[in-house]
Amino acid sequence: MTKIIIFLFISVTAMANPLNSKYWKSSFNLSMDSRIFSDDNKNSTNDQHLSLLGELKTRYKGSFISLRMEGKFLIDQYDEDRSYHKFTDAYANFKLTPFRLFAGYRIYNYSVLEFFHPMDFINARSVEISPTQFERFGELSAGLSVNLGTFNLEAVAFLDSSDNVFPGANNRMNPSSVTLGASKFLNDNARPEDEPNTPGFLFKLKQSTDVIDYSIYYFSLVDKRRNSPYVENITDIRPLYFINSGFGVTAEIEAYEYLFKIEASSNSYKEKFSESVPILGPQNYKKDDHIELAFGLEKSYPAMKGHEITALLEYSLIIPKESSVESNEIGLFQNDLAIGFRYSLNDINSSNLDFFFITDNENPSEYVAQISWSSRLSDKWGYSIGLLTLDSDEDSNSVNLSSFKHSDFAFINLEGNF
Repeated sequence: MTKIIIFLFISVTAMANPLNSKYWKSSFNLSMDSRIFSDDNKNSTNDQHLSLLGELKTRYKGSFISLRMEGKFLIDQYDEDRSYHKFTDAYANFKLTPFRLFAGYRIYNYSVLEFFHPMDFINARSVEISPTQFERFGELSAGLSVNLGTFNLEAVAFLDSSDNVFPGANNRMNPSSVTLGASKFLNDNARPEDEPNTPGFLFKLKQSTDVIDYSIYYFSLVDKRRNSPYVENITDIRPLYFINSGFGVTAEIEAYEYLFKIEASSNSYKEKFSESVPILGPQNYKKDDHIELAFGLEKSYPAMKGHEITALLEYSLIIPKESSVESNEIGLFQNDLAIGFRYSLNDINSSNLDFFFITDNENPSEYVAQISWSSRLSDKWGYSIGLLTLDSDEDSNSVNLSSFKHSDFAFINLEGNF
């Protein structure tokens, strides 16, 4: 509640001061999301979902300093555990050409692909079924950026760790049907603790040309995408996060009206931990070292009446660094193909029809598909409606969608921008 009050105060102050209108810009977005799930014949779960999402934005841009204050809050009618108020981007920028200093909460969205994200493990997030619908949260960090011709070098230190938001036990988006407690971190002493004991870091080298934009990364930080359930005791289960050290690369290449995309990360997890839990017995906690690769191809085609069709094709692959480990034990999209289409009417209402289909190449019966329509009702209000469906075989030895079986849902979203 304190963060919400701060954002409201700053936004109202900036909008109410006409002298600062040249430098300050503020906005408020409000959206309502309603979902109806297929009946799973369980009294312990809710087959409907209703939430209210608000986003406050205030920005100041001066010659030397710029400020960005953005945050989100979500109120879930049926799942209190899924409600939150979080900073997204809330930081200060100090420019001294060619240098730039920044500090605060920031989202590091380095991914270049629509569906598969090997380099998207830095920020905390809300856990979702759909790979396109989750929200990211800011990480408290400070960094230095310098421009050297066509190159940009960025160094970031992560000072604290934000928590993921998991759905509650009765939520159909929860694969384990268990409400998770506060976060735990497996630090370099190989013991789960309440906070990371050393700051994380990341270095990025980027070059932009007329044909290719590419970035190279070197990092050691808390991995927010890959966590394990840690049994504190039989009634207290926590998400356990691991330190991920490695390097990555992203690239976008334009050629012959096509846009080629490459994204990859090499991930190593040094620490592992074992202990015995009463009743449950020995518990082993570790993450397997692996390489994650993804490739994408995108092209737009003109259609009748000024409409436009955008086609997307993406492929994801996980390669374990140890021969004894199977790729389907590491991640969900370990050998998957995604096909997506966007039909844009290019009209005054920004109307779009979107569709994607993701399938496992080794197990074609496992898939996720979504179709949605979005449009504006006025200059301030818009809506989207859609349907998500998925299926998977039962396989307890692999990471798959079987926990979400029969969790198809229809959704409608109403959004206002002020």
